[in-house]
This record gives sequence, structure tokens and C-alpha cells, in this order.
Amino acid sequence: NMSIRAQAEQVRRVKRSESGMILDPFTLEEHATLGDAKQLMRDNKIGGIPIVDTERRLKGILTNRDLRFEKDMTRPVTEVMTKDKLVTAEAGTELSVAEEILQDTKVEKLPVVDKEGRLVGLITYRDIRKRRRSPNACKDQYGRLRVGAAVGVTADLLDRIGALVEAGVDVVSVDTAHGHSKGVLDAVRNIKKTFPKLEVIAGNVATAEGARALADAGADAVKVGVGPGCFAAGTRVLMANGTYQNIELIRAGDRVINMHGQPVTVLKAWCTGVREVMAVRHAHSLEETIVTPDHRFWVGDLSSVAAETVASKGYAAVLEKPARLGGSKLRWKEVAEAGNATFLLPRQLAFEWPEHFTAELGCYAVRAAKLARYESRITDTYDTGYVFGTFLGDGHAFLNTNGKTEIGRVTWYFAAHETAIIEKLQRCLTQVVGFAGSEVLSTKGNMISVHLYSLPWARLLACFGKREHKHLPSEYLCANPEYLRGLRDGLLDSDGYTATDGRLCFHNTAKPLVELFALLTFLLEGSFPNLHSEAGSMGGLQGTRDENCRLSYRARLNVTHAKRQMEQYNVVKILGKRPLAAALPVYDLEVDCPTHSFIADNAIVHNSICTTRIIAGIGVPQLSAV
Repeated sequence: NMSIRAQAEQVRRVKRSESGMILDPFTLEEHATLGDAKQLMRDNKIGGIPIVDTERRLKGILTNRDLRFEKDMTRPVTEVMTKDKLVTAEAGTELSVAEEILQDTKVEKLPVVDKEGRLVGLITYRDIRKRRRSPNACKDQYGRLRVGAAVGVTADLLDRIGALVEAGVDVVSVDTAHGHSKGVLDAVRNIKKTFPKLEVIAGNVATAEGARALADAGADAVKVGVGPGCFAAGTRVLMANGTYQNIELIRAGDRVINMHGQPVTVLKAWCTGVREVMAVRHAHSLEETIVTPDHRFWVGDLSSVAAETVASKGYAAVLEKPARLGGSKLRWKEVAEAGNATFLLPRQLAFEWPEHFTAELGCYAVRAAKLARYESRITDTYDTGYVFGTFLGDGHAFLNTNGKTEIGRVTWYFAAHETAIIEKLQRCLTQVVGFAGSEVLSTKGNMISVHLYSLPWARLLACFGKREHKHLPSEYLCANPEYLRGLRDGLLDSDGYTATDGRLCFHNTAKPLVELFALLTFLLEGSFPNLHSEAGSMGGLQGTRDENCRLSYRARLNVTHAKRQMEQYNVVKILGKRPLAAALPVYDLEVDCPTHSFIADNAIVHNSICTTRIIAGIGVPQLSAV
């Protein structure tokens, strides 16, 4: 997924990061300026540059120390570099001898020159220190770290490998999901013919025949193991603490929710490779799910039910009824094959929340004496939830310091007609803060601001983030339904509304807030709202353009949502699927649970690890491949 140039540069970075002797150090010629040197050091994260003439004879050395107090970057390097009594080593000097020279002379960089004074390498004290610290690091014959690079079966394969070899790559891996194929076998033969000394790993295979074919084609190592479906980065996994996390950020030991709504432990989380993917859109996900076509979802199968029947009776009633030949309509299906089906979600979610929470305002105070008028303990009441919810939707925490004192305030912004909401917020603030300290200010006639001049509260609510990064910290989640209702009502009254037909609607540019609103609605109403994203709009505001707006997210609870509630599951309507004709890095989890399930983008999915034998047929044959 990189350009040839970018991948080769990554290889060079590894090769330069640690060396016995740097064979091709970065250099500058005598006509270069200090600005050139500073740029070269910054771009390549190096601390010194040998200065050479046009025939690479060493003329001096310039280090960070020489540049430290220089302001005129147009000066030539020759005016600043060290050029008298240069400490050098002859070509062929042993590293142990070089280390003694560095210690005796108290320099950190030792240029290596031939008999004519030409620069042939550079030995640094940092590399010697690394060599001492990690004596068993995997090194090549020049003392550089070994590095491998993945390549695919593409038209530019040999050009890519040529650039990687020039950069110093030690091994390439022809990395594909299905390695026992003509394309991979031909690629391995061509690589070994063109670059006979380059070591090649090839895969993936699951059978003895596949392993033998790759070995016969010239592979030096064969990558064994074929697994089924996985998700692209950005897929949102429902965690046991009631938050969502991108699948690529999840680690072993984390806790997620399974198909029955119970918390389970992640045993393994990993990138399974680069695979072809498709996009799936359903009613309870903010964005499309990017997934491999063979990943299995827990679905309600409607293939034997007429569309008219579903329309008249509703999804839940139809799916609860046994299939014509007996048995349940609920089953695991590969997502590409789930044509006339629905996804499913558990009806109950048992988050690992405490029954209640308590927070001390004193943790956010500069001076304890200033807390006398405050309610120092914050608890999980409806009023607290409402204050938090309205802040998340329409609030801002302002903090400023002049170097001596810190000031802070919290501001909520409302439309001029929302006087009832303002009055409710002020009542809640009085209960939660401990005094009637909020002040209403009207600005420009169509906007009303509510200010709470309080440094402790400004510091507390600043932890909730700003703009599209706003979120409710997990320590402020608990199982108290009154507090949760206050949170949901606060979100609804700030950045949401109740439509004339009774639908609950919420709109925000912060994805975590829309996810929070959806979870709260599910816990309080029994159903997830429909979710989607849309391009931002300025709505006629002059001086900017729609394309400068952030993506926004919407949640809307249907009036008829109860018709999608089954006894154990909620129905999730699939809105569409489309091929992407693209290969991306994909990720999967293994969970410690007999159901081998978790929730991805608000749909129940299977983890791949236990279905590999069924889907890919690799069990015993894979052992023979090894």
C-alpha cells in the first residue's frame, strides 16, 4: 500500500538506524549552507554531516552542536564546521578499535577514510552503544539491522523489488491471501531469476501441495496459514465499558461485548494481512463497514419469506416464527451471501459499569479554600446527567492563564427561543454545582449564552474534549437509569430534538457523542436509533464553503422501532452492499467465549479464529503443509 519510493525509503530508514559502520552516510559538499545542513539533519533525524569535496575527500564535519547558536542559515558550512585536527579512522578499522578512538577523543562521530582521504563510511558512538545494549539483534554482515518488505503480485513487482534491493532489503515476502496460485508461483520464479541472491518468502498456503509448489518455484521460506474474514481499520467495536474502539487499536486483554450482550476478554488482536474487501451499509452504523466478503455475521435469514409478509407483519414477528422445514431462521452467514437477510444485535447489554459513581470537585480546584461555596461531591443524579449532556452537545470549557493565575468558565449556547431548556439547565446547575452561579447573556439577539464562572468546573469539563473530539470519559458512566436518562435528555435538548411524530433525533460532528446517544437510547427505549453520516453544510452562512465543513453524524429513533425487537435480538436492517475492488490491511479479534462473537459497527459478527478449518479447510492439511 505504499509507493515504490516510499517503501524503499522505509527500508533505508531501518538500514540507517543502526550500523557497525554507515557505508553511505549523508554528506554535503563545501558550497552548501547551514540551512541545507539543518534541513538534511531534520529530514533524516541525524546529528552530524561529513563535508566533502567533489571527489568525496573529507574536508570537515558539521554537528548539531555547531548549529546550536547559529542564526544566519545562509552562511557556508565551511565557516562553521570542524576542519582542523579531524579525528578519523582508516578503512578496515575494527569496531573495538573505533570505540577506543571515540572514547579517547571524546567525539561522537568517527569518519572512516581511505588512503587518499576519501570518505568511505561513518562510525557513531550511538551505534556502538546500541550494539552493547542489544548484542543479539539480527544484523547483516555490515552490522546493520535486517529488514524485510512485503510485495504483491503487481505489474510493477520487479521495479519495486529493484528499488528495495538498492535500498538494502534483506528479504521480500510475496504476501497474498491465496499463495497456491499461478500468479504467485510465476512471481516467485521471476524474482529468483532476476535477483538470485535475494531471499524470498511466499504465501499464504494451507496444504502440502501448496507448500511444495512454492518451494519448487524457488521460495526460500513458505508462509503457512489461511484465515477467513476480517475488518478494515476504523471498524467500531463495542467495548465492555460502554464505549467504542477502532478494531486496529484493540489489544489482547481488552474486554468487548459478545452476541448475548455479555463482556468477554480479547485473547488476540492482530492484522491478518492485506485482502480484498467490500462495503456494507446498515441502519445502525454511522458509516459503511469495510469487510472481507467471507466474514460471518449473525443474521436473520429471510430468503424463504415474501417481502409482502415482512412488510405486513414486521421483521421481528417473521424471524421469531420457525422456518418452513423447522428450525430457527437465525444463523451465521458470510456477509457476501447474506442477500435477503438482516443483521442482529443483542436485546440486553451488560456493560461493566458500577451502579453509581462519585467524583470529587476538589481534584480540579487550584485552592481548597475556594471550594467552600461548591457542592464538592458530584454524584450520578438526573441533574448531573443533564448538565453533562447539554455540555457535550452545546457547551464549551474556557481556560486561560497569564502565567501567574488561571481563570476558567463554562459556557452553553442556545437559540433564543430555547428559554425552557435554559431554565431547566439553570435549575440543574444549581443542584449540581451547589449555588445559583450561572448567568444568562444574550448575544446578537438570536443566541443566548449561559455562563458558569468556575475554574474547577471548567477544568473538569475540559476533560470532555472539544468539537469533533467531544466524548464522555468512561469514569462518568454508571448503571443508574435516572442518570442515564439525564444524559440522554441533555444531549437531546442541546444538539437534538423530538420530531412532531415523536421520533428522537440527534445531530453532531463528534462520532463518540452520536454513539453515546445511540447507546443511551437503546438502554432507555429498547432499540438503537437509525444512524448515518452526511457531508457538512454551511446552511447559507457567508464566507466559507460546504467542503470546509466536517462530516456530521445523525441518529433518529423510528416511531415503529418496537417492531424490530425480538425476544433475544434487535433486527438491524441491511441497506446495501457494494464491491470495492480494493485490497486493504484487515484486522480480527479472538475472544475467550464459546460463541466466538463480538459486535462490530453495531452488528453481531464471528471472530475468525475458530472457523478457519470450516471455511478454508486447513485443519490437518495445514499440518502437512508445515
